[in-house]
Amino acid sequence: MSLGRYAQMLGEDLAVAVDHVRQAAHRRRDVDSLMSAAVIAERVRGTSWEAIGSILRMSAEEAEEKWGGKKRRGVAVAWWIARC
Repeated sequence: MSLGRYAQMLGEDLAVAVDHVRQAAHRRRDVDSLMSAAVIAERVRGTSWEAIGSILRMSAEEAEEKWGGKKRRGVAVAWWIARC
């Protein structure tokens, strides 16, 4: 976001400012879900946790802990199907 846009946002009323936060939170959830789906797709293709972790600047163990659980895979797959 540009400095000018941020300054403009600060001048707006609270209801509008809260809407900016709501929109950003929604986009962050979408990005998090997309990342989960991308990681799952890479794992299905055979990409190692080491390679995934390296791209995301984390260890293989951290990547597997974050995206390796069955519950997380189910959420990401459901999100991906809903978007298609």
